[in-house]
Amino acid sequence: MSHDLRISFGDDPRSPQHIDLVGPQQPAGALVAGTPKLAQRVLWLLLTEAGSLPYAPQWGTNLLRQAKSGFWRTTGDVWLSFASARIDLLRQLEALQQPDDPPTERAEDVQLIRLDFWLDRWVLTVELTTQAQSALRLRVPLQPISASEDG
Repeated sequence: MSHDLRISFGDDPRSPQHIDLVGPQQPAGALVAGTPKLAQRVLWLLLTEAGSLPYAPQWGTNLLRQAKSGFWRTTGDVWLSFASARIDLLRQLEALQQPDDPPTERAEDVQLIRLDFWLDRWVLTVELTTQAQSALRLRVPLQPISASEDG
């Protein structure tokens, strides 16, 4: 089993934009393994724009690009964006697997199970199922482009 550094998005845990996979009791930079490690990998790939990493252009999805471009006008648009991103995400997760990764660090599936619009952002609830058949739900707040940013 290998370990990754714990990541946290957002400074305020009460903020709807905050994403924390391990819990506030562990500081950023702590070592994580198992399902939290896999969850971080899922979020990293899902929230990285495809082609945006000069050293690794093959990683990422178009989910954020479509959110920022104004493509998301209806809930159907968001579901369609996730379905497209899911294909790339599962392929990339498989490519990142190591032969000695335990089943808790191998993705079986990633599904969008709920979609909410809250104030000025979409909140995607994503269920990650590992090959150990454990499941973890991730709340992913995303703020699409607003009319004022549209130009």
